[in-house]
Amino acid sequence: MQIEYPLTSQVSIPNSFSFDIEAEIEKPNQNYFEKNWLEIEQFLKSIYESEDINCYCFQHFYDMISSICDNEFDELLYKKLEEFYRLKFNVILNDIALQPEDFINKIEKEWIKINRCLIILSEIFKQFEGSYLYKTKTPSFDNFILKILSDQFNQEFNSLLDAIITSLLDTFRNIRDQNPYNHEQLKHLMGMIIKIGSYENQFKSHFFEQSNKYYLDLQQKHRANFDLRVYLQEIEHRLQQETGLIEAYLSKATGKILIDLIQKHLIAENLETIFSNGFDDLLNQRDYQNLQRLFHNMRNIDKLDFLKKNWNQYIRRKGEEIVNEENQDDITQHLLDFFHDLDIIIQKCFENTNLLKQAKNYALEHVLSIKVNTIAELTSKHIDTKLKKQNKTMQDHDQIEKDVDDALELFRYLPAKDIFEAFYNKRLARRLLMNLAYSYELERKVLDRLRSECGDQYTMKADEILKDVNESKQLNKDFNDYLSSQGLDYNKKNIFSCIVVSSSAWPMKNQQLPILFEPFDKFQKEFKKFYELKHKGVCINWQHETSTCDIQGNYNKEKYIFQVQLIQGLILLCFNLKNKLSYTEIHNLVQIDEEELKKNLVSLYAMKDTQKLLNKSGEAKRVDETDVFEVNEAYQSKKKLIKVNSIFKKETKEDVKETTDRVLTERGFVLDASIVKILKSKKNIYHQELMKELFNDLMLPINASEVKKRIEGLIDREYMKRDPENHSLYHYVA
Repeated sequence: MQIEYPLTSQVSIPNSFSFDIEAEIEKPNQNYFEKNWLEIEQFLKSIYESEDINCYCFQHFYDMISSICDNEFDELLYKKLEEFYRLKFNVILNDIALQPEDFINKIEKEWIKINRCLIILSEIFKQFEGSYLYKTKTPSFDNFILKILSDQFNQEFNSLLDAIITSLLDTFRNIRDQNPYNHEQLKHLMGMIIKIGSYENQFKSHFFEQSNKYYLDLQQKHRANFDLRVYLQEIEHRLQQETGLIEAYLSKATGKILIDLIQKHLIAENLETIFSNGFDDLLNQRDYQNLQRLFHNMRNIDKLDFLKKNWNQYIRRKGEEIVNEENQDDITQHLLDFFHDLDIIIQKCFENTNLLKQAKNYALEHVLSIKVNTIAELTSKHIDTKLKKQNKTMQDHDQIEKDVDDALELFRYLPAKDIFEAFYNKRLARRLLMNLAYSYELERKVLDRLRSECGDQYTMKADEILKDVNESKQLNKDFNDYLSSQGLDYNKKNIFSCIVVSSSAWPMKNQQLPILFEPFDKFQKEFKKFYELKHKGVCINWQHETSTCDIQGNYNKEKYIFQVQLIQGLILLCFNLKNKLSYTEIHNLVQIDEEELKKNLVSLYAMKDTQKLLNKSGEAKRVDETDVFEVNEAYQSKKKLIKVNSIFKKETKEDVKETTDRVLTERGFVLDASIVKILKSKKNIYHQELMKELFNDLMLPINASEVKKRIEGLIDREYMKRDPENHSLYHYVA
């Protein structure tokens, strides 16, 4: 039957007329609740058993639950729900306990049902959750039901819960041992353990106990046959594996504890084993991947200091091996290669960590202090080799510049920069005078780098050397103008040029002068006359050791031009007098040091028969006073311009020692001056403070015994005195 209501009609009510209506609405009673509960109970059973329920029923039961709550039957509903699920869970768990075969699958199946029910019921019981559960401080409907399940496990079926936990622990063991397992089942059951509160109360302690034992056993297994590469890969695998377990199955709150446990047993407790069994090999073989693994592990356990200590020790050991190599010529290049490898490791593996950069720098300073003066000299020699023209293997300008830049990075760490300066200036002078410099521009760039590192004072002499060479170009033009003004035309083709250098800046020795033939003697005399007119009171010393010339020779009616050193040229010109000369005759004509004469003679005859310029009697390997030399008439060459091997005087150990001793002597004077300067400023100063001031002022490799020696000398010369009551206190003497 359908009831139709009429449309609302308008009624006019006088303003002065009023009335009250009291309507009695009958409140639902106990029968109302019981009737509804029977319906709810049947609905709960149907939901659990996955029976088909019309979706419109959900709205019906939602309204019913809301009505029950509105009519203050929510407490009664709470008791009924609690009683229903207690009985329901008891029956389910009891059936599983009585028939334990395949219990884990049964538990999973029931949990899936419970979970599905909670998804639906949590929406239907929303008002019940807000009106009543909130008052009882139960967070949600889910928590209310799961609390009932948890109580059943803990009060009635504790042994079943223990069996579930044991099964889960076995599964985790299988995962760690890489055995097959049921991922979905583990996910479901771990979800149940977490939601019913058994994770924190029961599972976690057993899980950590098992994990602790597992990783202790793994640690001992690797110690028995330790391979660092395998071990680092094992650590990485285990951390990734456990991180996966945390994300997939475990409570996130326990993740850090688990990772810390692994890092403790596999890394922190094995630090000595790790660094004493393979760390050096990783560095020597540039195993970047495993070094990166090691770095991340050490950073994660906050043990970078331990890595820093072993990193520093490795650099010291390896560096000491290099600087103590027998072949000193290779030391600088090996050091540069070593430094380059260390920089790559810091960048690729250690993420440019400042702590490890500093450790590297301190270690390198120690290495370079082992043979402080020798390494400074060898570094200068290495740069000299790179900047020379005959550096055939490095003719690419960019590559040469890069190699020099690398060497200058080594220079930054050198304590004995004064030793480097002395040798660098000496070799710079030879490069420029002998026309061996690869590039004037590159020489200037090197000086700019040295200046930026050590200041203007450091490169003052080198700057003057370059300035002298540059100004000599104009000087030669002025000399040609002078010859023209004197009516002399024998340099029209500019066959003569001269470099004038300042003796204060150029580290060259005065050598014994040979007897010059024409036209050399004529040019030398005219230039001296020209220069003394231009610069009155100046004394010129000639450095023929570094002079070169072109000599034209006629062999079998063929004309050749030979590019030779001046001494070689003088020897060849001797044979214009006659075709055959004895050693004594040549020596009388040239009049230079016998050792130098013999070296130059060897350079002219010690070649193939068709390539040597002179023939010699007697034994080929040495020059005797009885030997006779003659022009090699069999000489022939396809080239018309031939560069003859030059015999530049090579640096000997005595030369190196002499230069080093000179710098060390000068260093003593510098040390004296610094001590006096500091005392003059401070007036009174303690010994330890003076040492600190000296290191800051000089930045040189000075030691305490040397300082003590200089102090005693200054006291004797009355520049300073000791305090009569405190010998570590010094006073300035005005």
